Amino acid sequence: MDSLSAKPYEAENQTMHIKESIDDFVDESLHSACKKEIEVHVGIGSRVIVASDLLIGRFEPGTRGELTKFKEYLATLDGPGVIIFAGNLFDLSNQTLQVKVCDLIDQEKEFFGQLRDLTTSHGFEIYILPGSRDRSLAWDLSQQKDLETIGQASLGIKVSLIVETTNGPKTIDIFSGREFEARSNQVDPYSKVDTPWSTHLIGEIIPHLTKRAKWLEGIDLVDNQGAISRFFASRIFYRKAMRYLPWLIAPILGAFFIKLPVILALPTIGHFKHRIRALAPFIQIAGAATLLDAVLVLTIATWLARRTYAGMIENPLIATNSGEALPNLAARIAAMEALDDSHIGTIIGNSLNPEMTDMTSGFFCATGGISKCYRESPARFGLPSVFQPIAQCTWVEIQPGAKVRVRLYSQTEELPLESRSERLVRLGKHDPTSGLRILASYPGGEGYIPSDATSTKFSRPRRLVALGVLLVGLIDLISTLVPPLRSRLSLITEFIPLAVPVAANAIAAIESVGLMALASGLRRGQRVAYLLTVAIASASVITNLIKGGDIEESILTAILVGSLVASRKAFTAPTNRIPMLKGIIRIPIGWLLIFIAGSLALRLDLLLFSRSTSIGILNGLLAVLERMVGSQSIPIPHSINLFLAPALSYSALTLLALLLLRASRPVVEAKVARLTLPGRPALTPTEIVNRYSKTTLDYFALRDDKSHFIAYNTLIAYAVIGTVAVVSPDPIGPAATATQAWNAFRNHANSNGWTICVLGSGEPWQTTYASSGLHSIYIGDEAVVNVSDFHLDGNKNKSLRQAVNRMRNYNYRVEFVDPATVSGPLRDELTRVLAQSRKGGVERGFSMTLGRFLDPRDIGLLLSIAYGPNNEVVGFCQWVPAPGINGYSLDLMRRDLADHPNGLTDLMVVATIEYLRANAMEALSLNFATMRAVIAGETEDGVSSRIERWFLKRLSDTMQIESLWRFNSKFHPIWLPRYLVFESPDSLPQIAIAIARAESLWELPVIGKFLVPKQ
Repeated sequence: MDSLSAKPYEAENQTMHIKESIDDFVDESLHSACKKEIEVHVGIGSRVIVASDLLIGRFEPGTRGELTKFKEYLATLDGPGVIIFAGNLFDLSNQTLQVKVCDLIDQEKEFFGQLRDLTTSHGFEIYILPGSRDRSLAWDLSQQKDLETIGQASLGIKVSLIVETTNGPKTIDIFSGREFEARSNQVDPYSKVDTPWSTHLIGEIIPHLTKRAKWLEGIDLVDNQGAISRFFASRIFYRKAMRYLPWLIAPILGAFFIKLPVILALPTIGHFKHRIRALAPFIQIAGAATLLDAVLVLTIATWLARRTYAGMIENPLIATNSGEALPNLAARIAAMEALDDSHIGTIIGNSLNPEMTDMTSGFFCATGGISKCYRESPARFGLPSVFQPIAQCTWVEIQPGAKVRVRLYSQTEELPLESRSERLVRLGKHDPTSGLRILASYPGGEGYIPSDATSTKFSRPRRLVALGVLLVGLIDLISTLVPPLRSRLSLITEFIPLAVPVAANAIAAIESVGLMALASGLRRGQRVAYLLTVAIASASVITNLIKGGDIEESILTAILVGSLVASRKAFTAPTNRIPMLKGIIRIPIGWLLIFIAGSLALRLDLLLFSRSTSIGILNGLLAVLERMVGSQSIPIPHSINLFLAPALSYSALTLLALLLLRASRPVVEAKVARLTLPGRPALTPTEIVNRYSKTTLDYFALRDDKSHFIAYNTLIAYAVIGTVAVVSPDPIGPAATATQAWNAFRNHANSNGWTICVLGSGEPWQTTYASSGLHSIYIGDEAVVNVSDFHLDGNKNKSLRQAVNRMRNYNYRVEFVDPATVSGPLRDELTRVLAQSRKGGVERGFSMTLGRFLDPRDIGLLLSIAYGPNNEVVGFCQWVPAPGINGYSLDLMRRDLADHPNGLTDLMVVATIEYLRANAMEALSLNFATMRAVIAGETEDGVSSRIERWFLKRLSDTMQIESLWRFNSKFHPIWLPRYLVFESPDSLPQIAIAIARAESLWELPVIGKFLVPKQ
């Protein structure tokens, strides 16, 4: 009874003790020296240094090469200035060590002495922001007291840096960065009991793991925390499993020595034993078989390793978050939303990924860190990624002046990999250079975002494997047409009948055709094509040995199978099931018809012309069937065999190739995917265009025949034509997520087996495309007229002025309306003019036309309507909004077929320019001039340029190339270059055909008739 009554009493005492501890802590936090926000004013001539993640206490003293480099930089400073440590100056996260700040300061006496000297002798101020690893600085009074030994150091959750410029003060917010990371964010940063997930992970779980498993050292220093599970699996593979790899050599050598006496003991080769040289083929066979064993064992081992690796990185007990992390994304979006006239930027710590993004009216920057970290690097042969140790030393420097200038500095070097196996398989060369350099600068400089290879890592293996399959298929086909070596064939016929190698040769020919047919599907990453290729290539290893002892071809094909297995992650694109199913149904029917036709032809020949030859019905059917697969073991009359055998085999092989091509056709139907931002509403395509439109082509993204991929509120408009995803215009959305959205679209296209091209791309996007591995070529210029500078005065405008005045003298006039408001008789008149001037029943264009007219969905368009002397509609121009130039962009230009004085289109354009100028607008975009710089002779006057110019002038006879350039030139526009962006040169032919179909270019010589759309 006493023991039962004691339990509630003990529980009550424990609750009271916890409550008293919390009350004491709350009372202590009220006296904290850490402020929620600190305003720091910086005048012209000062300098601001922002660094983070020094992690003092995490590493042994004297081993900090990156910290030494930072100290060397600090030694060059001369005040006045400000030094801000944006989080994680100390590593106080390990709860088992109970580290004190004063002890860490003693460990790095030289560094903190240098800081003290900067504050006392050079007029520097120091500000420290508690981060995720030293969050106790916000509330622990004893630790705050220890910081007093540094000098005049102030603590704060946030620093608002107010920088003086000649244009007034500008504000830059500086955070520790944990506020933007869900697993590190605290509701109350002054609360000791508010412990986010990262506190337990870094302070409890990881120290416990690394204490028992030294090979996991550094798991908390992975620069992308979404890759922690892959780090875990990588270390197990390279530091544990690879130790036992040499033991695989023993069974392979044993297999060779076991096979050799078995082969030599066969009774059929006893008469060869007295000739040593004659034994060489048998040793070769034993060696080839052993090599195949080795390839098989290594393939299975690689497959098991990859399966284990995949299981580990998907295991919720190991993975720290679901999906791929996008470093700094949440902070970048918050920085973009905070921009205004006075607030120009945000800087964060707590991220080992340095970054600087120009957001037009401001910037976002992540300091990176001054610490050792681990960066994921791809490995050869499809093996798990290697994590390269990096001595990272990056920081930010801000200099006030006429403008605020921000630079992201780096003095980072790669450290050597500890494991020999990791050094052998890591792709790329070790780069030990560590010179001081500027990674990025603002304003006017280039930005910097760590390269994201997820969207491009599959392009190279797909291309190489497809080329390898094509070459191996061609080599195997040539091998089937060349007689085998007599010595090898005689050796094979010692064990099996001659008919077997003959049949194997026919099968090998079919396999080689199949491999070549599947190469295009592999280039697109088709999963079905990959599986079929693996099956055919595996069978080809055996058939090459049987058909004539072709060891070289078998080894080559076995290597191909190994490379296919190693790069299987690159082949995940789905297949268009409807064409595949139709092919599976129709092509076997074709084979059946060929078989029936061949059987009837043989039977008729026997009845009419070869009566002396007697072949049974069953043998006749078998003779036709074997000739379809390339064999001729059953004899038939030579007169018919001479023609029937090639016809049957070629027809069957053609149908096989068609079947395999259909089986590897990519998904071409439009798919809409959306990647949303956490906690933010998803925007529609129209809302994105209205909010973020910057270029003259953005409104054309709303064409009805374009699909829309939306990622992080960025719109990418495209159409899948054949196997090509034609993107136009450039992505539309916030600058903060532009690169991530484009990478997401590339992953989406790769997963569907599409080849990407961007049609009519502008110059601002070229850096982004180039950084993702794409190429670009110049295709022409867009004409943009500055309406405030345009006028009709002067001799150079004489012809244009006369044409416009002549039209006005004949009582032609232009009126302006919103197309959405047009109805009644005016609508009928406009429709009549549109029907007269349109060529065919389909409206042409893709990248620079909207494709619809008088549609109530289109708000804010402008319609210039030309009226004749009798008040009838004689022509019109439809213009779409172009907020980026504060004006409009040409969509349609139409006129009726009646006779009018010369200058009707000139009148409509000039009147529109005058209308925009009167309404305080700035620019008007006209037609696109294809290859304008080449036709105008502005390129280098070489042989290639002269050939291009001649060819374009020849095309101008059927297409409006030179005439559009000359028409636009009358208005003295600014020429904006446009580019075609593509993945690789080998994809240009299919891209050219897709663009011609998209733009409805049926005037093209020869091929144009194939591009005419179906009515």
